[in-house]
Amino acid sequence: MSKLVKCAGCGLQVDKNEAIRYKDKNFHKKCYEIQKDKDEIFKYVCELFGLKKPGPVIYSQLKRFMEKYPHYTYKGILNSLVYFYDVKHSSKKKSNEAIGIVPYVYDEAQEYFNTVEKKKIAIANKIEKQLEVKPEIKIIKKDNEVKKMKIYNLEDFLED
Repeated sequence: MSKLVKCAGCGLQVDKNEAIRYKDKNFHKKCYEIQKDKDEIFKYVCELFGLKKPGPVIYSQLKRFMEKYPHYTYKGILNSLVYFYDVKHSSKKKSNEAIGIVPYVYDEAQEYFNTVEKKKIAIANKIEKQLEVKPEIKIIKKDNEVKKMKIYNLEDFLED
């Protein structure tokens, strides 16, 4: 019988053989994905605002968004921030080093990233179709015809 360990994400028991080890903690697969997405948000926010680590405002905003908007995901929140600051090149001045803009751009950002993903898939499919087509190889033989060169007589050029 395998040993059970506590998941650091949800607090429930998980089989040690099935647990995913992340930052010296054990997680269910789903809890690991959630924790990884949270860490990506924190890393992005720190890079964006030049912070060593996110402050309590960021943590409370993130928690409030997840409670108030049940359809929000951590990946979606990260996409919203990337969309607003990196894609639209919006100013960070009014943000006060917080992520309050998320509810205002969340749906627009999701639509943008879904469109980008669809375009990537369409391009990949076109590439696959192009790779399936066998290239037509034509062998062109070079003519080895020797051109006759005109022979000049130097005496013709020398006139007394």
